Amino acid sequence: MRKQLVKLVACLTLISILFPVTNCSQISRSDSELKSNIDILKKGWIKEENDVKVMFLNGTHYEMGYQHGYFLKEEIRQNLRAFS
Repeated sequence: MRKQLVKLVACLTLISILFPVTNCSQISRSDSELKSNIDILKKGWIKEENDVKVMFLNGTHYEMGYQHGYFLKEEIRQNLRAFS
């Protein structure tokens, strides 16, 4: 019985070390990270012509993907609702 208890405590300790619990409310972005996101969004824009959205994306592949996701955020949510 005692060996089982020792094994259980050892396993729980190992799990707590490998997967620490973080509080999401304390996680915040730094000013430089927020500034870089704003700079990414300044490179592209979206406009609507005759009920058709036209996006102008500029930058690296990562930046264009970020702009695409940001500009079409609501449309992406609507499409994901169709699967649920």
